[in-house]
Amino acid sequence: MDRTAWHDHLSPFLPEAAVRDIVNWIIAHDVEFIVHRHRKTKLGDFRPPHRSKRPRITVNESLNPYAFLITTVHEFAHLEVYSEHKHRVAPHGPEWKSAYSEMLKPFVFDDSIFPEPLFEPLLDHLQRPKATSCTDLKLYRKLREFDPDPKITAESLRQGDVFRIGNRILLKGPKLRTRFKCKEPATGRYFMVHPLAEVERVTNF
Repeated sequence: MDRTAWHDHLSPFLPEAAVRDIVNWIIAHDVEFIVHRHRKTKLGDFRPPHRSKRPRITVNESLNPYAFLITTVHEFAHLEVYSEHKHRVAPHGPEWKSAYSEMLKPFVFDDSIFPEPLFEPLLDHLQRPKATSCTDLKLYRKLREFDPDPKITAESLRQGDVFRIGNRILLKGPKLRTRFKCKEPATGRYFMVHPLAEVERVTNF
């Protein structure tokens, strides 16, 4: 696709003021960039070039525009680090953190891209980048406020509530450090559930 086609393709998913820069990145790096259907296990991913194949970046179509942009920068930072270091450094080590912060910073400080409520959590995020925005709870909570159809999360339930996550029905238990210890009544097994995991409340258990 040419620049105009990329712009039209990505405009529904990104803040308008960020589209041009992302299109420039895609073309400059000759990336196979895919807007992917919703995945519960990842927001996006990066695959390095292999044999004759180009590097590939995928980002979930279900993300709101601000989460889509952050995830896109996250994956392009992986490409940047791979281009310089190949597989010689850790995926989310200091090299990636530095590249990610520097690449995200111009978007954060452009007043036309992110809304004011995201500014403070994004500043903190720049100082201490996480492996995913999901693990930066302060930022992730704020990002979810901009979802067009907010989902029920584990932390919004009361202790003792029953919920479904994936194919499992669990009983919400106490929070241990960063996750909730939840019991599966059918098997007696326990699972540690992320506080912002999307769940479905079960009322007729």
